[in-house]
Amino acid sequence: MATNNDLNSSNNNKKSIIEFLPFSTLIDSSFWFEIKRIKLDVLKLSTTPIDICPSFSVHTNIPGIVTLNYEAFESYDKLCTRREHTDLDEDLFYLNGQLIIYNTRDEFETTDKHVLINQQGKLIWDALNDETLCSKVDSSLEYYLARFFMIVYGDFKSYDFNFWNAYPSLSFPPHCFRLNSPNNIKWNHHFSYEQTNRLWQSFKNIPMKQRLFFVILLKPTNNNNNKTNDGHNNAVYFQNYDPEIVLFKNLWSLDFIQNLSNTKQQDVKIIFTFSDYSSYPNYPGWLLRNYLAYIHVRMAQLLKQYRNNKTILWFVQQCLYNTNLLIGSLSISRHYECESTLKPQWFDKISSRSFIHKIAMLPWNYKKISSDQYIQGFIEDVNKFYNSNSSDITDCSNDRINKTYVPNAVGWERNKKLNNRLLPNQVNCGNTLKPEIIATDALYLNLKLMKWRLVQNLELDKIKNTHCLLLGSGTLGCNVARTLVAWGINHITMVDNKNVSFSNPARQSLYTYQDAIGGVQSKAQAAAIALRLINPSIESKGIDLNIKMPGHLFEKSFEEEMNEIENLEKLIDQTDVVFLMTDTRESRWLPTVIATAKHKIIINVALGFDSFLVQRFGLRLRLNNSIDQQSKWLDIYSKQTKVYNQLFPDNNIEQTSSSTLQAPILLGTQLGCYFCNDVFAPSNSTKDRTLDQQCTVTRPGLSMIASGFAVELLMSILQHPAGPLAPSMTRFHEQYNIKKRMSELNDEQLIDMELLDVESLLGIIPHECRGFLSIYEQMTPSTPRLEYCIACSDKIIDKYRMDKRKFLYQAINDSKSLETITGIEIFHNVNDIDVKEFDIDDNSYDEDDNDDGNDKQFVQV
Repeated sequence: MATNNDLNSSNNNKKSIIEFLPFSTLIDSSFWFEIKRIKLDVLKLSTTPIDICPSFSVHTNIPGIVTLNYEAFESYDKLCTRREHTDLDEDLFYLNGQLIIYNTRDEFETTDKHVLINQQGKLIWDALNDETLCSKVDSSLEYYLARFFMIVYGDFKSYDFNFWNAYPSLSFPPHCFRLNSPNNIKWNHHFSYEQTNRLWQSFKNIPMKQRLFFVILLKPTNNNNNKTNDGHNNAVYFQNYDPEIVLFKNLWSLDFIQNLSNTKQQDVKIIFTFSDYSSYPNYPGWLLRNYLAYIHVRMAQLLKQYRNNKTILWFVQQCLYNTNLLIGSLSISRHYECESTLKPQWFDKISSRSFIHKIAMLPWNYKKISSDQYIQGFIEDVNKFYNSNSSDITDCSNDRINKTYVPNAVGWERNKKLNNRLLPNQVNCGNTLKPEIIATDALYLNLKLMKWRLVQNLELDKIKNTHCLLLGSGTLGCNVARTLVAWGINHITMVDNKNVSFSNPARQSLYTYQDAIGGVQSKAQAAAIALRLINPSIESKGIDLNIKMPGHLFEKSFEEEMNEIENLEKLIDQTDVVFLMTDTRESRWLPTVIATAKHKIIINVALGFDSFLVQRFGLRLRLNNSIDQQSKWLDIYSKQTKVYNQLFPDNNIEQTSSSTLQAPILLGTQLGCYFCNDVFAPSNSTKDRTLDQQCTVTRPGLSMIASGFAVELLMSILQHPAGPLAPSMTRFHEQYNIKKRMSELNDEQLIDMELLDVESLLGIIPHECRGFLSIYEQMTPSTPRLEYCIACSDKIIDKYRMDKRKFLYQAINDSKSLETITGIEIFHNVNDIDVKEFDIDDNSYDEDDNDDGNDKQFVQV
């Protein structure tokens, strides 16, 4: 066994530079997907480091493998707690790490990697030298010494990731060497089976957080019997010692050290041990780097704290120089813990993978001094390397104290694909994913990028989970569906009652020539299939359905007709939003009644030759109605009504008719529907139409404009805190100084005031948008609901709820009954001139849908 006297003698050639076995990183594809999610959804443009905790095991066929998967993003404490309470065969330890995700490839490539690794090293150095953290560091060495760092740039469209991993380690102490001994350094040449069994029993009781680094204390015993009871070779070195495990939180205390100094002949040995993944005797694991720095720092702190204390000087001399620094590289599996006694075959396995290394931790000027002066040289190093606000430990001059010293750090992982050069790595995960998944992720990528700078509070999940029902699968239906897909809507139901014809594909963007061959392909089903070809993950359905219309007599039996109505009701029950895009005005009446009664969002879209209408319908809620009280919107409406009456006491909602209200805004419950301006009930508009009145006669670009407005209107509604109850500005808006009124309210009255905001984070939410291509203008009027409306008035909704079968049978077969129910017939007694003021030319707008020449009609708006 080499002694300190050997270091400057002829045996000097036996000391060699310590070579460490580095970690090797294994990255699961789930890790990259989590990287993408965090960058897009959480970090966005930020490059702030985030915590990350990869894991490694000391018992693997390939030593030093560090695993990164989606679990690495869980907190360090959470992972450690799970490890403590889980019976695992794996011997998992966690690295405390940081991850930086850059925004551009240039940032990734040009960042000074030397600066980055030194910053990580400084974190370790500062923690070790912070005397207020000593107790915390000693109890959690795994957290402070086992470090990881990673930088990444991801091209999330192509799933290309550039990355570089590092295991930051201090290049300190500066002069450490491994002493080659002629004797074998394997475990069983130092410890017997019985000694190892005792150590193993103690090891099982160590908390997991302290199993990575600990001390084996050897006290001399009078027992000279070095025989083992297992037939193994006798232990060579430590057979006359009793081994025990000591934790660092106890080792550095003055009382503990004084007790050691009183041990018989002071012949104690201290082995600084760590759980090592390396099975190579000449290459200890990478963790030993920071472990040596920790030992050096703690020895220095003892010397600074207890200046000229002989016991402390003895302890440092005993640990570092009497027998040199003993390092135990131990490999014990948690799997052994299921047994009460260490099995002999396990001892063989431990012996084959565990070693006792002898390390010479020499002072800076070791070449100029003799070995018996090493302790004095170490004391001088304390002044040289460590911050100190106190006087010198010895008579060294104060000008040698370096208060800013931080050792350099190393640890960048070499690129094995490029001949182990110090270069970043690159991986493409696209091949590990199904094309359907890549397509879906790519679709949502642009939406998530909106949140980086432009609309940071955009609620994409609310949009994605909204169910949309599209009544009409023609020009408007196709374009609305395409735009909904672009916004990430994941649930779309298409409804129509016609087949694809050859005239459809040119204007109706979801159909192709192949769909039209034979004229047997359902439009709704073909549209649903086309949507899944655009986004494979979308839940799209195509339903063939006839919608019953006032003025169109029942052609089948009563029960058959009612079954079709009930099918429509079920579809509306299952959706959140109803788009009205059917052929005729009267075909929109029944969906309006049903969806209004069920408090659904309704978006109406209609086309003229060169003009269009996009309109949202108001919700119908009454605080004193038992059915309305069950609506999910009632609580918002109640709060909204309260703040509205506080802000506009002269226009009390409960006391003023919507049609005569002159407030600056109309609440969502006060907005009119498609039929609120009608003074006649809808009737059969399909009679006596010429060919040009049966087909879509509109400017081809108009449907895309109207469809875009319709979907964008829905998005604004979904992003408003009041949803479909969001108010709309009226022509009286500029007459009110709303900001001044709000300034006069107290804080309590201002609660829920955002429910009256006329804008969502996407902008204003108009009631209607009317566009005119002939003059390239548009207008956004707000029209109040009509209490006599033949579709959305309380009387109609109540009739539908009380006896829908009788009511609908009567309304469909005799539409004039609607005029009687609502009382709108009183307007018919007005002179002809007045009546014409309410009437809109039937030919002013037509509704898009079928270009097949058999079913196209004009509608009123």
